[in-house]
Amino acid sequence: MTNRNVYQAALGLVSERQAATGNDDYEERAGYLLPVVCARCARSDSLWRLANGEDPHSLPQSCPWQLDDDFPLSVPFAAPAAAGLASLLVLEENPTLSQSLSDLGSALLSELERGLAWQPESTANRYPEVL
Repeated sequence: MTNRNVYQAALGLVSERQAATGNDDYEERAGYLLPVVCARCARSDSLWRLANGEDPHSLPQSCPWQLDDDFPLSVPFAAPAAAGLASLLVLEENPTLSQSLSDLGSALLSELERGLAWQPESTANRYPEVL
């Protein structure tokens, strides 16, 4: 699966076609927005990989991401990433649709997270010792 597959799924969610005129801006912005969306899913993706016997890996540090590169998250995270990307693509022109797509992405991510075994982490002590 490539980043372009996720981008095309995002276009489908906003009822745009790749050949439609006027969405050249979408393709250009997608390379910058996809890292933002994937960063939101990265921790859950790492836990999903561990639960499925795979090694977690980090996201590419370069920006923008090339649409023809491999999608860095596990396949189940493509749907929440597509919804999140679609939400950001239409944010300025249709805030209502953007919010609906953001809610969809959150719901899809929550559904994936529900099946993961979360491991508790210690809370950092941010206060100095008082004697």
